[in-house]
Amino acid sequence: MTRTFRRLFATLFLLGPVTATAETSPVLTAALNGLTDTPPALGSAFAACIVGDGDPETTAALFTDAGWVRQDDDEMGVVELSADPAFYVTLYDAGRICSVGSSADSTHKATFTLQTLANFANLPTVPIPDELDCTAFSIGDTARAYVSGGGQDPVCDSDTDSEIRFTFTRLDQGN
Repeated sequence: MTRTFRRLFATLFLLGPVTATAETSPVLTAALNGLTDTPPALGSAFAACIVGDGDPETTAALFTDAGWVRQDDDEMGVVELSADPAFYVTLYDAGRICSVGSSADSTHKATFTLQTLANFANLPTVPIPDELDCTAFSIGDTARAYVSGGGQDPVCDSDTDSEIRFTFTRLDQGN
């Protein structure tokens, strides 16, 4: 666990539960500080996806303001963000999907990190069905997260890599 998250969790333990929306959660806002860590904190990338709420420019700015490199593929409609060779974020479908991938973190670590972050942000995680029978859950009323291994042919569980794809409730409702 990175130093940023250790400090964040210690502070939050002292503060107790915080009730806020994903966009205004002080926990998620504080977690964004880990985007500048080397390597970047996995939970910070998750926080940026959740705070971005499916707006690709807002989400991309959270990363680029922290020094990440942005690469747009207008033909494919994809924005790729990176700060470390083993860690990347991809925005697809006009921001409807924010995918955080790591070639260094297992699916179990990624899932635990996301659930811990959501818990501290007072955003409940509730299991939901996934068409591939992989781990998936809603995060408060804001987003859904789908967990798999990374790569071209992802598997549900991987000890070597992970990818969590976020989709956003407000976009599914046509807002």
